[in-house]
Amino acid sequence: MPDLGLENSEEIHEFVKQYSGSKPIKRVLIANNGLAAVKCLISIRQWLQKQFNTSSVVSFVCIGTPDEMDAASHYLKLADEIIMAPRGKNSQNFANVDVIVSLALQAKVDAVYVGWGHASENPELPKRLLEHDIIFIGPSTSSIVASGDKIVSTIIAQSIGMPTVDWSGRDVKIAKNEVDFHGLREKATIRTVEEGLEAISKYGIGVPMMIKASEGSWIGIFIEVWIAKFKIRLTGKKEENGKKTSGKIEECSD
Repeated sequence: MPDLGLENSEEIHEFVKQYSGSKPIKRVLIANNGLAAVKCLISIRQWLQKQFNTSSVVSFVCIGTPDEMDAASHYLKLADEIIMAPRGKNSQNFANVDVIVSLALQAKVDAVYVGWGHASENPELPKRLLEHDIIFIGPSTSSIVASGDKIVSTIIAQSIGMPTVDWSGRDVKIAKNEVDFHGLREKATIRTVEEGLEAISKYGIGVPMMIKASEGSWIGIFIEVWIAKFKIRLTGKKEENGKKTSGKIEECSD
């Protein structure tokens, strides 16, 4: 069956109207690589074929890098178009909001899909895309902040009665219609060794304890089995990176 053509297809415009959409999506930028990109390409094309008897009504523009090109990554073989981003770690390409927005504008896409990982948990991306009338295929900025942030998501969970382990923000609760997520994070975050030791004492946090970075330069998550070594561990991480850090500590569950 020939391409329906988004501009002239009453069927597609009626479909968009039926589901209260604002406009048909003709071009999508896939700001991810590997499995996330492949699943997006295959799944949406299968749905388009089933819904409209053709998969060509949407064009997919994939972000490539010199590294991905050298590796002949499979997702690039499935792309309708490839647009290049800088070589290097993901902070230079797939996780870089400035790069993604710039490429989306350059490719003149209607929507951006990020999948999981990389920039998917960065609330700035949907906000920036909205400024350019580009659809973000994913949750809203507020939803990303609420569920993607380690500290805020734990506060929300304990505020609605879900059991949580003892941690440094145990007393912080979210009020109905609360929107100041930054303020909540501030109340529950530890930034110094002294604040950490105070939380351990106040909430009776035992060992082994888990120390999780929320921002800054801590290296992911690590576990400490001796409270006496907590100060050495935390100080060492800060000195190693030479930057301000923040995060939370919690007792490890079985």
